Amino acid sequence: MKPNTLLGLWIVAFSLKAIGASWDASFHFKYLRETTQSSHIVNSIGLVLACLLWIYMARRAEYKLTKPLKVSGLGFLVFFIGIPLDEAWHRIFGIDLTTWSITHAILYTGTALMIAGTILQVEADYAERIITKAKRTMYLLFLMVFVFESFWFPQLQQEQGVLSLYLFDQGTPLASKDILDLLSNPKSQIYGGIPDWLYGVYACFACMVLFRIIRYYKLGSFSCTIVVSIYVGFRVLTNLVYGLVEYPQSTIPYFLILCAVVVDLLYVYTYKLKPHRMGWVVITLGIVCCIYSVTLINPSFPFHPPMPVISAFAAFFSTLFGYGVASFLLHLYENYNSPKEIINQKLLT
Repeated sequence: MKPNTLLGLWIVAFSLKAIGASWDASFHFKYLRETTQSSHIVNSIGLVLACLLWIYMARRAEYKLTKPLKVSGLGFLVFFIGIPLDEAWHRIFGIDLTTWSITHAILYTGTALMIAGTILQVEADYAERIITKAKRTMYLLFLMVFVFESFWFPQLQQEQGVLSLYLFDQGTPLASKDILDLLSNPKSQIYGGIPDWLYGVYACFACMVLFRIIRYYKLGSFSCTIVVSIYVGFRVLTNLVYGLVEYPQSTIPYFLILCAVVVDLLYVYTYKLKPHRMGWVVITLGIVCCIYSVTLINPSFPFHPPMPVISAFAAFFSTLFGYGVASFLLHLYENYNSPKEIINQKLLT
């Protein structure tokens, strides 16, 4: 199988997982959890395809025991450990109405490691001139979308929850009677007990981590904007489908596009691709201002989850922390690569 075919199939596998995860979040705001529900099946198809690709590559001499496969393999291990733990969690605690559980975090981590291994494979293929610069850019942009989806997924708790609570208060809930019968404290239960301040604080943290990583790979002047636009477009499309089939919808984080544009402009035109630490502080302020600017929009219909303005101060520090986390991850990446697998910097200019 040709390298381009393999990488394309990895993109398909992660696409199926992303679709299944999105569907799963909507499903749980309407029905009680079932192990064999349709969204789990779609997610599982993507997982099986990824497993088959990994096994195929592991049996090939040119891929056997390479570092990209080791990282992806670790991702599968973490994910498969998370599956029975998540099943046990739901059997013990019952209703599945939170994306912030420990077992879900294990599943997110496993998926992120699978994607990281695929990113390493793209870089290894490019370093050996197996794929062109244009295809490297294309593959990495799509993979960054999946990384973004994995990081942002917990936010669906609030983004779905705010609309579900609104419909509940209006007397037109989409949730099934089984779920409605379990609601004694609607706001707390629909939000999974998550405080209002967490949405904005985590949003700023996630944006800094992801934008810092995306800019590192030199994927174009507006790489952050492209990645975010694809993700937001995906969310719009799934919302349209859920509306047609009467599944719970979510608010769309449109503000991410403004945030990404500001980061790209500052990074490329203000700091000429080389922002120093103070430059990243300015970028931090840009991220916080863009995300919290939506608090100025408060129509009667919920446009976004609750974000107390006072939490912007905590968000500023969480964004700086995100810079540290991203820098640490990139440091690990640079030290993990062997000389053969490090990108030839001349090829990137």
